[in-house]
Amino acid sequence: MKHINHTKIREVSVTLLEALIIAGIVLFSLGPISCKVTAEGIKMLDGDYIPPVLQNFSVNDSNTLEMIFSEEVTLSACVVSPFIEGISDSMESSQTEDLSQALAAASGAYGSIDVQVEYVAEGSVVLIRLEEEMETGKKYELYGNVKDKIGNTLTFSIPFIGYNARIPKIIMTEIQTETISGQKSSEKIDGTYRTEFVEFLALSDGNLAGLELCSGYDGAARNFVFPAVEVKCGEVFLVHLRNKGNGCINEIGDNLAEAYGLYTGSNVRDFWSEESGTALGNKTDVIILRNRADGKVMDAFFYAAEGSEKWQKSMGEYAEAAVKYGIYPSAEIEEAFITQGLTAVKTIVRKNCQELLEELLSGAEIEYPVKNSSDFWGISSEASPGVL
Repeated sequence: MKHINHTKIREVSVTLLEALIIAGIVLFSLGPISCKVTAEGIKMLDGDYIPPVLQNFSVNDSNTLEMIFSEEVTLSACVVSPFIEGISDSMESSQTEDLSQALAAASGAYGSIDVQVEYVAEGSVVLIRLEEEMETGKKYELYGNVKDKIGNTLTFSIPFIGYNARIPKIIMTEIQTETISGQKSSEKIDGTYRTEFVEFLALSDGNLAGLELCSGYDGAARNFVFPAVEVKCGEVFLVHLRNKGNGCINEIGDNLAEAYGLYTGSNVRDFWSEESGTALGNKTDVIILRNRADGKVMDAFFYAAEGSEKWQKSMGEYAEAAVKYGIYPSAEIEEAFITQGLTAVKTIVRKNCQELLEELLSGAEIEYPVKNSSDFWGISSEASPGVL
């Protein structure tokens, strides 16, 4: 018969008891749960281990940020600081005990703005009031940590643009949905290409900072964010959605003749996306222009191939947003302009933009956002960027 080591048994029993006690303490600290001890160990039946969810972030005015959470939270850390290119967006991680550059910047190592925190809507909405006004178009970063009643935590870092109180009224007037695959000999020599673009008309003065152009086909990761540039009522400008070849120069200053890529003009302001791949849906898409600060849709355009039965990708979501702000009466694909006859050398043009501009110049007040309809659009024989 084998010898029983009673001392060893006691040691194991004590260790097991300690483990059970520690496990109980840990489980209790996580929140209200039910559990039972089985022959195999502790079996957890339910509990709350889900951290708070940040449902929305917005810049309400020149001093106020707003965060909406899925539940009541407490902000245990909060830093608002300038976003520093090359540092705040650094991908380098720390290999020592020192903070990485990005985390150091987010935690205010290069300067921060004093804030006051207010809780509303039973603690699920957090208002962060800055002690100084944001600069229009300047990049900032919000870093913080929240916890719920149970103790679950969420750490976040949110880049944002300084509040813009002078948002202009602008509309889309021409869309080139495809790139031209073949180049003319002169284009080959210059290294230039004819690629996708969206033309805009300003219906009022203002600053473009914080506006973004979104395609339901491309997805949110490829949104184009406008720089902080002043535009005047009646000004026409272009956003080129593919950065390919020579001459793709962002004209953010007074010189409008810097860009020399195709579909540009010496008297028209040109902006260029950083993307080099395909942009926009060739025959079907929902394009919206919105204010990143509050999510308001300012203009939208639906187009679809003949026979299309439903929206794909993010198109339905964007169509619903356009309806919410009164631009279209319905989000159904039947509202779309039918792109039959559209080719790579033709564009979709807004037929009533000259009429709108004439009304403005005569002193008339135009309702904005401007209501849209498939009746207002047509297909041009060739692209005419910068010319209404």
